Amino acid sequence: MLTRFAIGIMRSMATLMAKPTIGSLIKDARDKAGISQRELARLSGVSQPNLSRIEADSQEPSISTLREIAKALGVDYRDLLP
Repeated sequence: MLTRFAIGIMRSMATLMAKPTIGSLIKDARDKAGISQRELARLSGVSQPNLSRIEADSQEPSISTLREIAKALGVDYRDLLP
């Protein structure tokens, strides 16, 4: 039987080993830039609800949307691809 500690370690390792997603890469870049989702939405022209869905990986952005988000973040759009 696994202890809670062992289960916690296994979950942490799984998280670290998980392949990044477009949404997680956008969120990480946004956090690094120190801006809110609302501010990124304003700067990129993407609605905040759509940006939220993209970051949650429940909606995949078009390449043009990804380029607008990347431009607003000051990064190359290829940096936001897993």
